[in-house]
Amino acid sequence: MNEINAKIEAMAQSIMAGRSLFDHQRQACAALLSGRNVLLVAPMGSGKSLCYQLPAHLSKKPTLVVSPLIALMDDQAEKSRTLGLCSASLHSGINAAKQWWTISSWMAGKLRILYTSPERLNDERLRKCLRERHPGLVVIDEAHCISTWGSRFRPAYRSLSEVLKDFGKTPILAMTASAKPAVQADIVQTLNLHDPLSVIVPFTFANLSLSAALTRSVDDRLEFIRNLAVCEDRLPMVVFCVTKKQCDWVSSYLSQNRLRVITYHAGMTMSDRSNASAVFQQATRSILVATSAYEMGVDKSNIRTVVHFGLPSSLESYAQGIGRAGRDGTDAKAVLLYSEQDLDVLDAMAGPELDEGRLPCSKTSAAKEGYDFATTKTCRLSFLNAYFFPATHQRIRSVCGNCDNCHSCQRLAGSNPTQDLMFTAVAAALKNWRRTASRNLQQAAFRLLTDQEILRLSTARPQIAHDLDQLAGIRRSVSKNYGREILEVIRKNMGHHPT
Repeated sequence: MNEINAKIEAMAQSIMAGRSLFDHQRQACAALLSGRNVLLVAPMGSGKSLCYQLPAHLSKKPTLVVSPLIALMDDQAEKSRTLGLCSASLHSGINAAKQWWTISSWMAGKLRILYTSPERLNDERLRKCLRERHPGLVVIDEAHCISTWGSRFRPAYRSLSEVLKDFGKTPILAMTASAKPAVQADIVQTLNLHDPLSVIVPFTFANLSLSAALTRSVDDRLEFIRNLAVCEDRLPMVVFCVTKKQCDWVSSYLSQNRLRVITYHAGMTMSDRSNASAVFQQATRSILVATSAYEMGVDKSNIRTVVHFGLPSSLESYAQGIGRAGRDGTDAKAVLLYSEQDLDVLDAMAGPELDEGRLPCSKTSAAKEGYDFATTKTCRLSFLNAYFFPATHQRIRSVCGNCDNCHSCQRLAGSNPTQDLMFTAVAAALKNWRRTASRNLQQAAFRLLTDQEILRLSTARPQIAHDLDQLAGIRRSVSKNYGREILEVIRKNMGHHPT
């Protein structure tokens, strides 16, 4: 092992211009070169790609990298080539001649790294080529997609174990920036990783300020983003939206305000998306407005601001998005704009809950976790680390001192005036109603009524349906489906005091 470590350090010095490796990079490289499987969970910008690029240099064997996004494949292939590794991508965005050249280069031993998608590995012709010329290392990039996308969107991710059987005892590196313990276990089990070395690196985000803002209308959100964008130090910026319609709202509004906007979503042609990505890479003062599916595909080091235009579909998705900001080490901001109405949007996007078997990520739990993060009064970095890395968090329990909640605690010396509202008779009664209704309807409690909505109801105490419909911050689905029952609870408890 000492000999392997010495070779790793020498190669790192050769290709990294004198920069030192991180401990997690040394551990992962050494394990892979000794033939061991590795599960690597480390933040964005922590150099995960080097954990297979260095072994590819040292072993002289070809490496197969499975990746979910075309933009991600092409970007990583380009970066590998700058390190002296002959690399190519194989996906639907390249023509037949280039695909043939890529496969021929692999078979001839000219390619050191091949990037492709899990779906492409279902092609029997490619499978045959890979069986004839085995990779010396297989990398599953963005491995959290195995659980968070699963059989709902990318079933090929969950069938990768069948492909991996073709490669015998070839070491496998499964890596991601965002995977809670249940997802980590699911990755290991789904890929059949025997005795993997788990290398887990918590989030630090030393230069990234996290915040969330309650914005109850689209106009409020658009104005919020515009005010950020006109600040001298907030560009380049990325705005992540849940839907294409939201992308169009944001792009149109910002363009009308004479800001340079680049749009990226699945409704565009492959050529237009590639062009948008290339333009944003070169631009210095621009705003990329993209659907959240592109969160993993943005790799621009000097992004100063990331905005989420609504609650994320999951904290995994959110963590991927905010990791795009400040990768050059300069101060950056990540802002989450939200309201309870976003829960209805996520419901509509996800459709009915499917039977996902043992998948550790359901749409209901994912939406609840995102909402809890948005409304938490604790340190946001601490919240994320407790969610993704509970074992490490128990030992460290550090706060960032840089998020909106840490700043609020410093200003208010720990006071929390909203707590007084939670002990009114109306709030207590609404909580009791929610508990009973959620049990009878077999729905998650927050789907019926969130804690923030209870606060607003217990403060405003609407008496009639019209007042409830007009109350800001209450979802339309709540007033429509449960309005009569909520009003009855409020009327019955007006004037009473909790004992």
